[in-house]
Amino acid sequence: MGTSLCGEQRGMVDSLEKVCTEIAAAVGPQLGAALTNRVIALVRGLEAKHATEIDVWHKIHQKAEENERKATARSKVLTAEVRSLRAKIERLQRDLAKKNQMVFGSKADRQKREAPTEAEEQITQVPASASDRASAATKRPANDPTRAQEKSKKSRKIARRGPKDYGDLPRVEEIMSEGLCDCGGGTLGYDIREELIAVPAHYYILVRKYPRHRCLKENRIIGTPFKPAIFPGGEMTHSVLAYTMVGKFDWASPYYRQERIARQSGVNIQRSTLSRNVNKVTSEALAPIYDILERHILDESAVLHMDASVIYRQINGRGKVAHRDLVAIARDGHGYGETLPRAVIYYVYPSLTQKVVAELLGGRQLTVQHDGAAVFNELGQAGTSLAAIISTECWAHCRRYFVDEYNYNKTAHADHLIELIARMYRIEEQIRGSSPRQRKRVRRRLTTPIMAEIHRRLHDYRPHHLEKGGMGKAISYALRRWTGLTRFLDDGRIELDNNNVERLFKAPIIARKNSLFIGSDLGERAWAILFSLIQTCLMNSVDPYRYLLWVLDEIARKKPRSEYAELLPWNAPESCHVKRKLPKAKRIILA
Repeated sequence: MGTSLCGEQRGMVDSLEKVCTEIAAAVGPQLGAALTNRVIALVRGLEAKHATEIDVWHKIHQKAEENERKATARSKVLTAEVRSLRAKIERLQRDLAKKNQMVFGSKADRQKREAPTEAEEQITQVPASASDRASAATKRPANDPTRAQEKSKKSRKIARRGPKDYGDLPRVEEIMSEGLCDCGGGTLGYDIREELIAVPAHYYILVRKYPRHRCLKENRIIGTPFKPAIFPGGEMTHSVLAYTMVGKFDWASPYYRQERIARQSGVNIQRSTLSRNVNKVTSEALAPIYDILERHILDESAVLHMDASVIYRQINGRGKVAHRDLVAIARDGHGYGETLPRAVIYYVYPSLTQKVVAELLGGRQLTVQHDGAAVFNELGQAGTSLAAIISTECWAHCRRYFVDEYNYNKTAHADHLIELIARMYRIEEQIRGSSPRQRKRVRRRLTTPIMAEIHRRLHDYRPHHLEKGGMGKAISYALRRWTGLTRFLDDGRIELDNNNVERLFKAPIIARKNSLFIGSDLGERAWAILFSLIQTCLMNSVDPYRYLLWVLDEIARKKPRSEYAELLPWNAPESCHVKRKLPKAKRIILA
């Protein structure tokens, strides 16, 4: 018999064979053989039927396995798609939260403040003077009525608004007589109340009369020389030009808005006229001052900050808008008491590339702090024109990745690193304004252990996070730039971050939002020159309008080009300066 029978069927066959043998022995060989053949035929029929059933079930099983494999493969595909979509949704949600924070948040990197350590407290401990001890000993009781009056006077200061201080504004006195009785009594005094009055900008026609007189010596008529002007005989006087330039590049008021404001005052000046005259006076009269400012910043500075932002240029005749990069190079040494004035220079390029960086900084020996973009990778590289430049990175950009990770995923490791970075910033607040030597000494003593702890934690946390995850990318960013992030420990002139130049893009970005785009090559040149001069004025507490008015008057008087260095913003006369309350630098007393 066949061997394809299962165990139960094989037992039945064996039993039949045994029964057939017993019957054959009982009935004789002939009848037993016939009976045996019949049983054998029956068993073979059963074997054939069972083989057919097995083939059917085997095919069904194969089909089921194939369907299961297909379902498993489909499930894997769908699972991968779900994971991809979840990752995309997570990335988009994070980007949206970041954009909302940039648009609506007062600060980009908010973080909780940690109590200062004992070492941090020691750097600002100053022994109390005898007068301080005496005043502390003679404190008035809590129920003293004068305390409530002093508290009300100090409320504005506590609320960060400061006391009312209108500086040197002119005072116009007005005696109020309404409500007085007619008894004839004399005036015993006045209750004085000062109020700030605003007068909207208005236009008027200044009629200058230049007298003509007869010269008795030469027996002829001599006229008084006209006042020098950039555009002799034109309606765009120096005051209108200065007001227009400040309106667009300081107050972010586009030409079409200025046209509307002028029309409300009864003056019809087309926006095209404003644009054409501003571009002309900028490219012809102010360009030499811009060139001197550029040389002064690049040639006389030891530490510079560099960054770029996007602006838009309209492609005439095509109805399209192209991107341009507004590049800024700033010198701001107020953090370490530098004597050189603060200044910034702007450029407009189709794109900020390594070639542009080499063109601007090539062959110079200085320290450049930047945001770590790829275009700065050649800084300090041997065999290039930038080999003598020391490249330093920005801790604000490094911290931003950890802040984003904590705000979105509440990652504990990110929170730990943010707290350590916050401690470094608190130390920097206490030494701002000190000399580079003092800053370096304090950093070596207090900041170096924090940096070592950050570096250790970065390596410890790295295996616990995916390389392409938010925390993994943040850790990789910090470790990849660690050399540039630690250079501030060896040089007291280097800042902890690149915010000195980052904040100088606020005005251009607002102007970009209001003006939408630049219209021509002259417009690009005007953006670079006027933002450079106006922002440098603001950095040195110089009023841009009075400065530009003074500069235009000096140029119209044919001031020699060799003396144009005297027209830089920090050389403006005292009448152009404004009294602004700048934050006082916190100096430390070192043991």
